[in-house]
Amino acid sequence: MRSSCRRGRAGRKSQHGERQNRARSSRSYPVKASFVAQTDVGLKRDENEDSYLVDEKNCVFIVADGMGGHAAGNLASRVAVEGICAYFQRLNPSSSAQIFPYGSNPDLSETANKIANAVSAANDKIRQIAGRNEQLSGMGTTVVCAVLDDRLITIGNVGDSRAYLFRQSGYRQITEDHSWVNEQLRKKLITAEDARTHPWRNVITRALGSRESIEVDIFEERVRGGDQILLCSDGLSSMVDDVSMFEILTDAGTTQEEKCDRLIEEAKKAGGSDNITLILIRFMEE
Repeated sequence: MRSSCRRGRAGRKSQHGERQNRARSSRSYPVKASFVAQTDVGLKRDENEDSYLVDEKNCVFIVADGMGGHAAGNLASRVAVEGICAYFQRLNPSSSAQIFPYGSNPDLSETANKIANAVSAANDKIRQIAGRNEQLSGMGTTVVCAVLDDRLITIGNVGDSRAYLFRQSGYRQITEDHSWVNEQLRKKLITAEDARTHPWRNVITRALGSRESIEVDIFEERVRGGDQILLCSDGLSSMVDDVSMFEILTDAGTTQEEKCDRLIEEAKKAGGSDNITLILIRFMEE
């Protein structure tokens, strides 16, 4: 490959109502994993405001879901994924000031602090761009970012783009949505069924570009051979329930690419009301 980064953004809808952008790799990383990444504009939107990017050299995987009028959403998501990737590519291990320009939390690992700094840098870039153009005012994006280091995966998220862990014995949503309905769920003011159809289900409470300083939630997971990590925008998670995703991803008779195709197909069958983006990472058996 000429670049260590693979990126995707679907752009405008084609005459056939859809346009996909795909990336996949089955080569061995230091962590012995493979990935497939796809994005699809869906059935209701003319523009794809999602972006993804994979930095194979640094084992960084990013999904972002932009928002804002006048094409601001796809700009915000693109700036986010490219900014996070650029941070990891220009790290200078000889200078802690360059590694952690936004400071570091002693309670977090080095990788976790890198993710927090990378997301903060992307947040600043989005705000700078929006500040120079009135039409871009208010643009923002969610982001979920995963960094692999042997059998440890560190994940950071802002907004409602998610990370899941799937294994044959079960599944778990790793990240927690920064959304109005999730806050109500935690307070037990609404049910999970209410949340799926609530008119405020798309209202997020945290996003890059929304404020000067951004808080990044960090999660660490130990994985084993056969595990799958799914990063996705809410165009998938709001259309396909977790149980259906589990059934698709644990189907031993399908390839990684076929699993991703099926997830997108199911999201469209359910209405395809938003852009659909996902990265599926599978860890090899020892």
